[in-house]
Amino acid sequence: MASLADREPGIDRPARRAPSLFLRLLRRPMGLIGSALVFFVIVVAVLAPHLAPYSPIRQFSDGLSAQGAPLPPGGKFLLGTDDLGRDILSRLLYGSRNALEFSLIATAAVTLIGVLFGVTAGYFGGAFDQLVMRFTDAMYAFPFLLFLIFLISVVHHTTLAELILLVALTFWPSTARLARSETLVAKETAFVEAERSLGASPMRILVRHVVPNIMAPVIVITTQRIGALISLQAALSYLGLGTPPPAPTWGAMVAEGQQYFQIAPWMFIYPGIALTITVLGFNLLGDALNAVLNPKRGNG
Repeated sequence: MASLADREPGIDRPARRAPSLFLRLLRRPMGLIGSALVFFVIVVAVLAPHLAPYSPIRQFSDGLSAQGAPLPPGGKFLLGTDDLGRDILSRLLYGSRNALEFSLIATAAVTLIGVLFGVTAGYFGGAFDQLVMRFTDAMYAFPFLLFLIFLISVVHHTTLAELILLVALTFWPSTARLARSETLVAKETAFVEAERSLGASPMRILVRHVVPNIMAPVIVITTQRIGALISLQAALSYLGLGTPPPAPTWGAMVAEGQQYFQIAPWMFIYPGIALTITVLGFNLLGDALNAVLNPKRGNG
């Protein structure tokens, strides 16, 4: 039976509050699974010092067999030991912290540089826009990974801060292109034209109107980049160019384990699983964010 409000068009109905971004995200299977995986990895990384049974760099005298081989999972060492008698579980947990620390800081730096150049180039146009776009085109002419490896080889013995800086200086062009294209659309909207006609300064327009209205696609690409940079750190560590030892990284653990894949497969299986779960979580979360924030572009 229809209610009075449904029968009488003159009676105002209470407005329904739109579900929050988080709820819309969790309604999607990809968003739910991705959020759960990302939340799990973040909790593990934050609590790594409390969850790890031992120091990740401690070499145990009883961590190797009588023949000097790594110990299999079980007993004192739940996930076994590596070739130096170190606890695999402790190294995995601390490796998650190193992976997130690198990827989050590097992603923030990449996004900041990319948005800064992209927004200013798109809004002001002219010679600066041409200069930025031609420089990004030149950057795209080089394979990013090879170019980054070249820069690292030039610097030698890179610290974590130096590695993050090199990544930020290498990976910002894609964000700049996205921010520029979105700015070209945003600056032609009615509310920006109104602000401009009222004499608002360019800085006010950019900060209050343009940047907030281009953040949806930027958030999506930023989330997806976190997973990509975690993979990048693992690749660099696998090649011996990542975070310097003895800090545990998943890529270095895989590289160490491949030498013992016949007698100690757990040395590379566990870090491989951790890397896969983490990257999958951020990728699923990024895809779900894209579907929620950009419904016309998302694939649902």
